[in-house]
Amino acid sequence: MSPNELLARHLKTAVKVARNNVVRSNELTARTRQFLAEKGYLREVIKGWYLLAPPGVRSGETALWHGNFWSFLSEYLKDRFDRDYCLAAEASLDLWGGKTQTPPQVTVITKRGGVGKTDLAFGTSLMIYRDEPRFPEEPGDFEGLNVMPPAMALAKVSATYFKKDDVTAQIVLRGTSAADLARELLRWGKVPSANRIVGALNAMGEAAKAVDVRKTLNAAGLNVEPENPFEDYAVFLSAEIPTVSPYAGRIHLL
Repeated sequence: MSPNELLARHLKTAVKVARNNVVRSNELTARTRQFLAEKGYLREVIKGWYLLAPPGVRSGETALWHGNFWSFLSEYLKDRFDRDYCLAAEASLDLWGGKTQTPPQVTVITKRGGVGKTDLAFGTSLMIYRDEPRFPEEPGDFEGLNVMPPAMALAKVSATYFKKDDVTAQIVLRGTSAADLARELLRWGKVPSANRIVGALNAMGEAAKAVDVRKTLNAAGLNVEPENPFEDYAVFLSAEIPTVSPYAGRIHLL
């Protein structure tokens, strides 16, 4: 068998077992794994987990990792926790808001085990902790990843998020109904979060939605005092511009 035929045979095996370009070491024979790794077609992310690399990608290039980051997380977390995991509020909002750049660290909450930090490729990592009481009843799905539904993530995210990433916060707020926001704010019962959400809606020109949320919360006994969580220099997306997708909204704001 010629070298090219041998390469084709090993690649065919790897492609057959790969999911979203992700390969587990136990899905390949040691011979296939070693051959493809030596030829540069398999790149290790962490022990036991690889990415399939196209021809010509040099060792140390980050593009392969950044282009496959979220799909890797989907496969890795599903294998490790099945459905018993969920990305924390900040990462969930990033994805719902169309911000898909690779973050330095992603926080993951679980129903069982797995506490600690997991180092990944090129200085990225996962911070995993167990928090069953605050785990979503029904996690959302974003391209195979378990995430907090938008309204829940907005209710739980810290105040600094609105200053650090006002663009994403606006986009997700624009696409989330008053009913969903009020329901999650009542569920978690955090007055500061309610103050931020209503204040943010007012600042964005979403006065009617802000009134609806505030009325529902006040009727349930939650006294809301709106506070604008954005920086003074924040640029706001006009309420007259329909946000067909988070990516369209991001283009208008950037």
